[in-house]
Formats: sequence, structure tokens, C-alpha cells
Amino acid sequence: MNLRTARVLLMTTAVLWSGLLWGVDTEDEFFAGADYEVLPHPVPTEAPEGKVEVVEVFWYGCPHCYRFEPFVERWLKRAPEAAYFVRIPATLNPGWTVHARLYYALELMGELDRLHPLIFKAIHEQGRSLR
Repeated sequence: MNLRTARVLLMTTAVLWSGLLWGVDTEDEFFAGADYEVLPHPVPTEAPEGKVEVVEVFWYGCPHCYRFEPFVERWLKRAPEAAYFVRIPATLNPGWTVHARLYYALELMGELDRLHPLIFKAIHEQGRSLR
């Protein structure tokens, strides 16, 4: 993937995420068939029975993901009981794999909750690199 393609992809992702933020606090009631379609064969998820899986795909090097993280953290504190939150590190090119490996290593060590926000800060506020 060349630099131009990566930039276009990141900008598209940012625009889509920013559109999602407008509906975060809505309390409208949604109706099957009018507002959404019920899938005939549900897609398998990691969520336990009766829970709705909410997935965040992110990259530590993404400035939009960094800016979005405080919104995610606030939402997690008041998320509905039925929400089952999952983070997935994006690996759109080989350079991003280092970040994904770090994420999964921290998860295995039980340090993810403590270090996840600090990694974003190190990259975006302190100019550190993970290479």
C-alpha cells in the first residue's frame, strides 16, 4: 500500500467515525424493518448470549483513533449492560503489525488497561515511535 492510498484510507475512516459521534447520545427507539434489518443468519461474535458486540478497530499511530479514545473510555463507563466491548488492532500494512503485537502482548500480560492510553500518549504527545 502506498502512502497516498494509506492517507485516503485514514481520512475515509476518520470521516466515518466522526459521523458516528453525532449519534452517540441518542435515545431514539429503533424498529426492525424500519431502522435496521434482522439478519436471517446471525454473524458469530465473541459476545455472550444476550449481549451486543461493539467492536473498535484502531491503530496506535492513528491521530483520529487517539482523539476518539476519550469518547470510547467515557462510553465504556456508562455503556448499557447488554454491550460487550471488543478492541481489535488494525493491521492494514506490515508496519502496523508491531502495534498489534504490542496490544496483544499487553493483553496477555494483564497490562492493557493500564498501558493502552499511555501508548497513545507516547506516540501522539511525546513523538515516540514503536519501530
